[in-house]
Amino acid sequence: MPDPGVTQQVVSLTILTSGDIIGIIGFVVVIAIAVISEIYNRMVKGKEEKDFISLIDSSIRDALALLDSGENAKAINRCNGILKTIFPQKYPNQWGKCQKSIGVAYCKLASISNTELNIKSGIQASREALRIYTIESYPIDYAMTQNNLGIAYSILSE
Repeated sequence: MPDPGVTQQVVSLTILTSGDIIGIIGFVVVIAIAVISEIYNRMVKGKEEKDFISLIDSSIRDALALLDSGENAKAINRCNGILKTIFPQKYPNQWGKCQKSIGVAYCKLASISNTELNIKSGIQASREALRIYTIESYPIDYAMTQNNLGIAYSILSE
């Protein structure tokens, strides 16, 4: 008989059955598959994102080529098409390039026809570009866009 003045500790050992071990292994496998699946999905999404950015950049280069060749209206249409597919928060550089290009294209169109209307459209697009192109984040693009605005205002004042 146990001594009533002494606290008796009972140590119990849990013995795992083979069914318990299989259950634990199954749980670990399910967790591992979920983790691997998430990693794979993020890799695929990352590649898709890079491909999309590459496509946008290619379209912007096409628009700039149109602008360089004097096809200003086509350049504006191309850039506006791009702007319908992107957001300035997610693709700030691409968005700013499109707005800046639209501003330049309208200013070039102003020398051909509808001077006041085209200059005002160019000024608006350049102002939109400056929402992204700050002196801190894009100093060169900021300076170029400010220069474009100066030219546009000079033409408008005439």
